[in-house]
Amino acid sequence: MLDIEKVKGILIAPDGSFRLFGVHSDSPVRELTDINFHDSAFKMELSESDWFKELRQKYDLDYNDTPLMRQGMAWASKGFILFIHAGAKPVDAYCVLVPEDMSLEQTELFKENYDNLHDQIDGSESYFEGYIFDGNSNYAKDGMVFGLDAFYERMGISRGSHVIKH
Repeated sequence: MLDIEKVKGILIAPDGSFRLFGVHSDSPVRELTDINFHDSAFKMELSESDWFKELRQKYDLDYNDTPLMRQGMAWASKGFILFIHAGAKPVDAYCVLVPEDMSLEQTELFKENYDNLHDQIDGSESYFEGYIFDGNSNYAKDGMVFGLDAFYERMGISRGSHVIKH
């Protein structure tokens, strides 16, 4: 299950396998530890894991700003998905970086998790944006989309029997 609400992020491989990392906290920044930040949590929990090593993807901190987000752009161009929980109360922010052609396994994972993601993200105090990349790390399908339902529509993912509220 894609439980993004209590973690800092999720990395989803083309085969649909995924790993969660970090712990989301609404505490003041001065009270946070490495597990509460995207880059340090990823480095501590995933970058040296057997699962990540088997993916044969590069992870480094050569970027000066938001290194994990920059790395996620490169991964998306190679078929991976990086799902980030970026905000804190009072406005939670969620961001997903995806390939323009998600694998069948990734598409099914999102389809099966729509209700769950909708419950976590689609509150009045939440913000969602999706970034779509082609195989050359360029924006695809008009680049970005705001809102979970708009993301599902742009990616052509069925939401099953869930009724969309407009």
